Amino acid sequence: MLSDSGKTRHMTTEPDPHTINAMWRVTDLAWSYLARRPDRVAACLTGLDANQLEHVQAWQVCEHDAVFGDLREPDLEVRDIDAVASLAPADTELAVMMAVHKVARGETGLALALMDLSVADHIHALAICTTVMLLRAHGQAEALDQIAAAAAQYEARGWPRPYAID
Repeated sequence: MLSDSGKTRHMTTEPDPHTINAMWRVTDLAWSYLARRPDRVAACLTGLDANQLEHVQAWQVCEHDAVFGDLREPDLEVRDIDAVASLAPADTELAVMMAVHKVARGETGLALALMDLSVADHIHALAICTTVMLLRAHGQAEALDQIAAAAAQYEARGWPRPYAID
């Protein structure tokens, strides 16, 4: 989606419907956080079953790691994570902030702190961290342009969004 080492460029076969759904969910979640749309943030994962959430989680992990690597392991400030997390549903915001503050206090690393989260909260946590990295590296307008380019690329490859959004 957003990374220079984007996964879609390396796909050698057509993605299955679960992967297409996951790609779009991650893209829409990133857009929602970047656009500061808490209503859309909350809607991105609503109604997904456990299998669908696991596919989204896998895609989100890959996307976060690719952006993290492309930006050469940028520092994340707790205040920036707090600001973006405030857009998440309240229970997710609390879970993410508790995990982040454990890391900030030196009690654990980020990967271990996130392992205790539910699948949906883990997806949001990684989306929040990815959003913070993109905002710091590119600013809101350029990051949103990258999201739009990713969406256009999916459409051009014949992978339309498999669900409606408002």
